[in-house]
Amino acid sequence: MNRRHQPDRHTTQISRNSYDSCERLVRCGDLMVKRRPRSEEADPLKGVRAEETYTLSLNTRFAVLHDGAVRIGGELIHAQLSCLPTIAYRALVTGAPGFTQYNGIQELYQRVRLGQISERTLPTELERIVRQGRRPDPVPRMVTRPRTLQSRWLAQEVYLFKTQAGDWFLSLSFRTPVQPLAPNPSRRPFGLDLGLDPVTVISDGRTDQFFTLTDLPFLRRDALSPDARALYDQLTYASGRKDLDQVIGVLLREASAVYAEKLSHRGMSCGFIHGGRRRAVHDYHFSWLPQHANAVRLPFRRPGAAWSSQTCSVCGERRQCSRKGDRFVCLAASCQSSMDAHANAAREMLQRGLGHHQERSFPTWE
Repeated sequence: MNRRHQPDRHTTQISRNSYDSCERLVRCGDLMVKRRPRSEEADPLKGVRAEETYTLSLNTRFAVLHDGAVRIGGELIHAQLSCLPTIAYRALVTGAPGFTQYNGIQELYQRVRLGQISERTLPTELERIVRQGRRPDPVPRMVTRPRTLQSRWLAQEVYLFKTQAGDWFLSLSFRTPVQPLAPNPSRRPFGLDLGLDPVTVISDGRTDQFFTLTDLPFLRRDALSPDARALYDQLTYASGRKDLDQVIGVLLREASAVYAEKLSHRGMSCGFIHGGRRRAVHDYHFSWLPQHANAVRLPFRRPGAAWSSQTCSVCGERRQCSRKGDRFVCLAASCQSSMDAHANAAREMLQRGLGHHQERSFPTWE
């Protein structure tokens, strides 16, 4: 089975207070078990580690109510549906009849990104908006308008996953028609380094492009009401998504191939993991990049990333290098190059992707 022809699937964790509702849906027959193929290659849901996979029964009704809830049969299920890439989120909002949103969130989002609201006044604004409640609004808010790709929500392809630990996840499916790469004689391969500050550096080996996340007011989430906290999380995620859309846009316009770090959560700091999740960084790196590349048939690969930030992208030396903060220096007598450490890492990913330097993977322990 060619996975290039499979829909894009985006999965989000269901709120714990909805777990009992999921169990009731199974007991009453609104959800039925979907048997996974024995062959991993034939599995359209490859990559989802679930103890049980469920689909909707034939007569089960499914409706997206708003960014934080769906209705399956007679049960209300809470999940963060706004945590989607731009094209999928737009397709969901416009494709869900009766979708509701808070009034004034677009204006608040713009003011927050422009630094026009302080940490002192933002909680009051959030509480004011959520008190007014949601109203029907089919216009996608807090999201950019894509220039090339468009997606369509497949309302009947809904999956729920239950893990061995008892956690539940909701997966929505989208179809993004293939769009051939726009002709551009200056297309070239790029290496990509991931971080939080900067969030991404891409390099073609000669020019380095740095991307950062917009600074937002930092609030104590536990001081907000549950609805205001959810809206604050939505604003934070949407802002990160907008910043990261800029990276994807450059790659779709200028890249002939993309080589991004092969990463996992093992070895990442807790701060990086949680910060990356809140600001869409992890979804962008692990999901959106390959899905957008696939939609335009842009070659995309993840070379082994071990020690890429400590390896010289010029000569390939690792043991005679020094990194102090954001500065990388190669101490090899024949090289002695010096450059920004993040740019060096992006250039090293490019060298590994092109086969000029050896790929290295971190050791694994059982």
